[in-house]
Amino acid sequence: MNIRRIFVVLFAAVLTAACGRDSNFSIPTAPGAIPGENSWQGRIPWSPYMVIHNDAGALSGYQTAVRELMAHDAIRGARVGMSESEVMNNSPNIINQWLAAQGLELLVIVDNYLLFHDNLEEIMDRVIALHPGATTFQIGNEITTILPKTGRTTTIEEYMKAFRRIYDHVSVKYPNITLVSQSTISAETYGSQELEKMVGLGLIRMSPQRVIIGMNVYGGPTVAGNASVINSQLRSYRVWVTESGSLDPDRQVGHVANSYPALRNQLRAERIYWYALWAGDTGQDNGFGLIKNPYNPPLWESPLYQILTGKR
Repeated sequence: MNIRRIFVVLFAAVLTAACGRDSNFSIPTAPGAIPGENSWQGRIPWSPYMVIHNDAGALSGYQTAVRELMAHDAIRGARVGMSESEVMNNSPNIINQWLAAQGLELLVIVDNYLLFHDNLEEIMDRVIALHPGATTFQIGNEITTILPKTGRTTTIEEYMKAFRRIYDHVSVKYPNITLVSQSTISAETYGSQELEKMVGLGLIRMSPQRVIIGMNVYGGPTVAGNASVINSQLRSYRVWVTESGSLDPDRQVGHVANSYPALRNQLRAERIYWYALWAGDTGQDNGFGLIKNPYNPPLWESPLYQILTGKR
């Protein structure tokens, strides 16, 4: 998405000036994972979560990368999606199935297009049934900005009506499931203004035990704007940054070192999902990826990926 390209270049510099390096950072090592001499633990303030796109053709490359990352405790969960047709045809997604079988915790995105259906309760039943074991579902992503202008679009008011219906349904039928609100866009103060509208439209009346606040953060101004809402009206809610990253592979390590502490300190982010394990071999987002060539290994690996897997 173009907005990532606009803001991500300046993000690391802005946050470095504002926050500096978090010298007290540590993440406990997962059972069975033993940090080696080149372990990322203690070197960078990584969050072991990332976006993994549901492209079946990339499965072989994903398998190689995820196994390497898991061996170094560099991935514990993935943010994944499904197509509208897969849900409507009750067709499991092969990528999501394989990731779940590895023991990774899935954050499953309920696609924006599914929110246009009248039978939202049935839609949620389908999505949940297709992901046995998953306990966290995100209802939409950048809902007012990511949909193509030539197709059907929506407003934040319409979104909140749909979110409320899903929240009510899940609260009664699935007591073990937590919802994540749609991620607001990382664009100047637009995202924080939209989040504030969501508060006024009823988000604040939903239980903090059943809802986590989601947001995508690529640009510096987004941090300050979201922080003002998160740390006042939404102080009792957990926060997950569901996308963050650097378009330049050579700046990925610096982005983690300089930006992740700010996201934790200013936004109280429990998790930060890197965008993305693979973001295409070509195209406007390809620089965000930790790997390339998943269709035709051997994989190209970014410097950050090599640090996470103990290769440098």
